[in-house]
Amino acid sequence: MRITYVTLLALLALPLASTPASAQFCLGLDQENPDFNEAAACGAATITPFGALPTQLPASWLGRSVTGIGFNFRFGSMDEEGDAGRRNFGVGIDIPMGTASLGLTGGYADFTCDVPEAEVNCESAFMLGGRFAAPLLINPIGTGDSGQSFVLGLNASVGFGTGDVIDANLGGESIQIAARGISVGLGVPFALVARSGNISITPFIEPAFFWGQTRFDVESSFGSGEETESGTAFSLGGGVSFGFASGLSLDVGFKKVMLDDAKSLIGLGISFQR
Repeated sequence: MRITYVTLLALLALPLASTPASAQFCLGLDQENPDFNEAAACGAATITPFGALPTQLPASWLGRSVTGIGFNFRFGSMDEEGDAGRRNFGVGIDIPMGTASLGLTGGYADFTCDVPEAEVNCESAFMLGGRFAAPLLINPIGTGDSGQSFVLGLNASVGFGTGDVIDANLGGESIQIAARGISVGLGVPFALVARSGNISITPFIEPAFFWGQTRFDVESSFGSGEETESGTAFSLGGGVSFGFASGLSLDVGFKKVMLDDAKSLIGLGISFQR
């Protein structure tokens, strides 16, 4: 089905200067031989919480003793070339397990595009994800009660996303493209926790390796078909977390799938856990 899929996608994107279709699938149509495995990995990552939302560190890593279930909200924005992009929203819970944490997230991805003089609608997808995060090393820095520590952790995640991405009508010809993605990721966050009074400031960076599989479903007046591709890639995330004694945390972060046709995600997060 690869030839059918690529032909339909090219027909959709060719007349559009902003190429919204290729943007939503991490696929560079200007490449002579595009790598469909990389595109599938990137597509799966960015339609699941792994790559659609910024990383949030567990509250127990920020120098607090937590006993209750935590709640969080995350937002991610990814701007593609032209007027294409996506806005992602996620809500989740964190269940403490000693110094480790088990997290569950549900979310919504809103694909956006603005194509003048063309009937192209970028639609939306739903996503679910789970993660297990555990510190491998928590090492105090300095002498006495300096309030600083270095944290090395492990962040394992699995995610699922599905939705109708593109609905277009070009010259009386209709095209609908849907995608379903599965991702499995393993990240190693490095964090520096600096505490002063009731506030902690924690900059961190997280390199990660992931596997992703994307299934494309195409319905059009040219024909119909489906195709499943999978691949592996690396990503890089990071940010700064601001924690307060009340249990509230505010986060600013980014994430980037390390592929040429993938764009950076900028995100915000807020969480509460006592």
